[in-house]
Amino acid sequence: MVDDGAAVEAAVELAARIAGNGPLAVSATKQIVVGAAGWPADEVWDRQEEIVRPVFASEDAREVSTAFAEKRPPVWRGR
Repeated sequence: MVDDGAAVEAAVELAARIAGNGPLAVSATKQIVVGAAGWPADEVWDRQEEIVRPVFASEDAREVSTAFAEKRPPVWRGR
């Protein structure tokens, strides 16, 4: 919720925060948000895991750990 007249500014700030994340993670999150409502309840966790497993095994996942240890922003490659 934002004050009247502040929606666009808040949306731009939120978009910038989202865009600052790894592209694979953002894509996986979007895929889960869009699809989860239609998934059978007994399959939700398995389907979600199928989508996020490659993200955790990606070069970007290693990069974020390295960047954290080196106290620098990550350089996303989408791989």
